[in-house]
Amino acid sequence: MKKLLLNAFLIAGLSALMTGRAVAHIQGGPDDVDLFDGHITNQQLNPKTLFGKIVYDRNCVSVGDGQTNCDAGVKVEGREVLNFNYIHDMSAKSCLISDQKLMLKITSQHKAVVVR
Repeated sequence: MKKLLLNAFLIAGLSALMTGRAVAHIQGGPDDVDLFDGHITNQQLNPKTLFGKIVYDRNCVSVGDGQTNCDAGVKVEGREVLNFNYIHDMSAKSCLISDQKLMLKITSQHKAVVVR
């Protein structure tokens, strides 16, 4: 499952970066995959891939044009909860959900992508 998610992330991540979309969606196969582009706000991390689960999604505020800004807590083994701040289109993708398993790809010191 982790390898499948990583491959999906790489394919969709390139597509999202090339189109400038903050959220991408991959259909096909047994599971649909969503990508959320955002920032880790409470820690500075080196680029890496982590696996964990959502422990909260809150403070969702409309920022216009159908976009919503949210804070999600991501618990990964051996670390305190990481706060992931992201913007998404509520009509296309729901907020992250507590206990949802995911992959967190740290792309720079604060930038990150969540794959669910």
